[in-house]
Amino acid sequence: MQIIHTGFSATQGFHFANAFALPLGGLARDAFIYGLCGGMCFAALDYYYGGQFIPPLTEAPPTGSPLYRFLLRRQIDSVSQPSVLPRLGLWMLARNEHVAAWTVGVQVPRILYALDRGEPVVLIVLRDISRDDEDRRPYARRRGPASPFINHQVVATGYGRDDLGRLTINLYDPNHPNIEPTFVTTETEDGLRVLQSTGEPVRGFFAQPYRPMKVPGTF
Repeated sequence: MQIIHTGFSATQGFHFANAFALPLGGLARDAFIYGLCGGMCFAALDYYYGGQFIPPLTEAPPTGSPLYRFLLRRQIDSVSQPSVLPRLGLWMLARNEHVAAWTVGVQVPRILYALDRGEPVVLIVLRDISRDDEDRRPYARRRGPASPFINHQVVATGYGRDDLGRLTINLYDPNHPNIEPTFVTTETEDGLRVLQSTGEPVRGFFAQPYRPMKVPGTF
C-alpha cells in the first residue's frame, strides 16, 4: 500500500468541536451556518505554518472572545475567495455524474500532487440531503439550489492507496476533534462513491486556495 503523510495531522487541529451557530438575519430558519469549519481549517494551518501550538481548549471559545474573532475572520477569508462560491453553486446544480467526473478527473490529481509535496489541502465538501424530514437515508443524493450551508470544509492531510486502487484520504475535520476521519473513494458502475468514515454524505469535493496568516498573539 502506498501511504503519504504531510507534516500536518488531525491531532494538530483544534481540540473542540465546530459547535457555533450563527443565524443569518432575514433568511429562512434553516439557513444557518452551523459552525466555523473553514475558519477552523484555515486557523489550524496558520498555527501549523507559524510553528505554534494550537490552544489547548476543549470547548469552543465564547462569542466575542479573541479566538472566536480570529476564527470568524478566517471563516470569512475562506468563503470570500472569488472562485469558491461560484464553483460551489455550479457543483450544487450539477448532476451527480458531472460532480463525480470533476472530483475524480480534475480535483483528486491536484490534491494528491499537493499532498505528495507535503502540503495539506483545504477542501470544500459537497453534501446533499433530502428536504423531506422523513427521509433520513444517510447517502440520499439530490442536486439543486439547496442551502449552501449544508456543505463543509476539511483539510486533507495525507492519503493511501491499496493494491486494488482504492484511495483513502486522511482528514482534519473540525466537526470531529481528536480523531482522523477519512474519505474512501471508489469508482462503481454508477460513478464515484465517496464515503466519509464518520458517516456524512459526500457527493464530491474540490480544493480551495489557502494562504497562511500570522496568528495575532496568544489566545
